[in-house]
Amino acid sequence: WLLLYIHGMKKLPLFIVTIFSLCTNFSHGAEMPNSPEKSSELFQLWGKLETPKVGAPDSIGNYSAGCIRGAKELLMEKKSNFIIMHPERNRYYGHPNLLQFIQEFSSHAMPPILIGDMGRPRGGPMVSGHASHQLGLDVDIWFWQPSKKQLSLKERKTMNAPSMVIKERLSKQWSKKQLKLLEIAAKNPLVDRIFVNPAIKQRLCKKQEQYKEWLVKVRPWWGHDAHFHVRLKCPAGAKNCAAQEPIANLDCGKALDWWFTQEAKEELSKKEAIKAARIFPKLPQACDEMLN
Repeated sequence: WLLLYIHGMKKLPLFIVTIFSLCTNFSHGAEMPNSPEKSSELFQLWGKLETPKVGAPDSIGNYSAGCIRGAKELLMEKKSNFIIMHPERNRYYGHPNLLQFIQEFSSHAMPPILIGDMGRPRGGPMVSGHASHQLGLDVDIWFWQPSKKQLSLKERKTMNAPSMVIKERLSKQWSKKQLKLLEIAAKNPLVDRIFVNPAIKQRLCKKQEQYKEWLVKVRPWWGHDAHFHVRLKCPAGAKNCAAQEPIANLDCGKALDWWFTQEAKEELSKKEAIKAARIFPKLPQACDEMLN
């Protein structure tokens, strides 16, 4: 702005102002995407953050490009109705609202509830896996539940969630138990939306009148056949949290049919190619302090 003012006073050629402005923008990554080499460095850098950033809880940015200050660790106790899976990933941190949701959800559902990935200690992009889970407001919950209430550390580190979908149809593992888990989660007022495999949404849509109270929150998305992805709303008063657009429709009928078309398969291939490239997203400037 100072340079533009000087230019207005006829003391600086416009082309110098333009060149300076472009260089400044590029140096801060405002216009140019990160290169694969730079992205790899940034992913590794964020992956080394092992503890939360001290401060009042604050989710900063959007779900796929953001971070969190003041995240809390989900602690598993003997009396807990949930089990944290793959603790070696260190992805069991979140906003206090997320911990509250997990406690409330697990207290109403039949235990044990298997908790998959939440977020890293300071949120942000992960070196592998998710594009989202960056604000401390996302959690993956397994559909499958073990018959025993406790799992050994080895089991928690090595077990993988079994799929509920085979060739775009629900498997024999799907039951009223899984349906009840979705209902309990969707009815929680903290929840903004829940992502499930299109085949699961298709089954639910067959009884949309019966489930209309909560079905609108259940959204079809690729994958999500072994777990459902719960996303919370931005916390009340969170000025730095970018909320998603409100859900406009139920996504049954023709909108749901699209997910089983060749066009959808091609779109998935494009997204997988982009994901494989692992380009580090542009984060809000406020997230820079998480690296300190």
